[in-house]
Amino acid sequence: MKPDERRRVAVAADKLVESVSAQVAKSPGNRAALRRSVGRTPEHPQSRHAIALVSRHIPPGGDEAVERAFYAVAALIAAQPRQSQDEDSDDDVPDGETEPDAATGVEEPESQSLGATLGRAVALPGSPLKFDTVEARLHLLCRQRVDGLHRQLPRIVSQLKTIRVPVDWSRLTFDLSRWGTDADYVAKEWLQDYYRTYFRLKPTDENSPPIDKSEGQ
Repeated sequence: MKPDERRRVAVAADKLVESVSAQVAKSPGNRAALRRSVGRTPEHPQSRHAIALVSRHIPPGGDEAVERAFYAVAALIAAQPRQSQDEDSDDDVPDGETEPDAATGVEEPESQSLGATLGRAVALPGSPLKFDTVEARLHLLCRQRVDGLHRQLPRIVSQLKTIRVPVDWSRLTFDLSRWGTDADYVAKEWLQDYYRTYFRLKPTDENSPPIDKSEGQ
């Protein structure tokens, strides 16, 4: 993806997340319309009601991956459990600063990839998510083409609901949009961020088994 297109997609992703979050908060009908499209293609009959909410935000000239990214993230936002504005608000955090993670006390960067989010989720004290299981699912996700990616994505994102680890929806939209041209780079970023985040928060747990079970055979 060229630099100018990256900028357009990033700006459009921010607008999508802001708009969809507001729409699903005030309209149960809009929430339901978007939720029906989770895991489905934009042309699927169950996705048609989502077109009015999403299509205006898709940057013109993008490939299939860009279109799929915007519809997928809008649906995933709508599928999240309702939370109070107080829980989600960043109004008390000055611009340009980061807020310490409530569970770890470690400041997090403003933009977090899916890999970093999963790493945080696994590292939380008492997390039901297991390092090996999430690692294997993330590797599986990273091997997919566009269709497979969007079939697998809702399952791995749904694991974050129960432990209330927020997803950076703008960053996820941006990364998914790059899957058509830069999938290998995005996959590398997700995996690096997963390991870096987990071992930063769990520095004593550095002897995880290899993901390739054939290693050493």
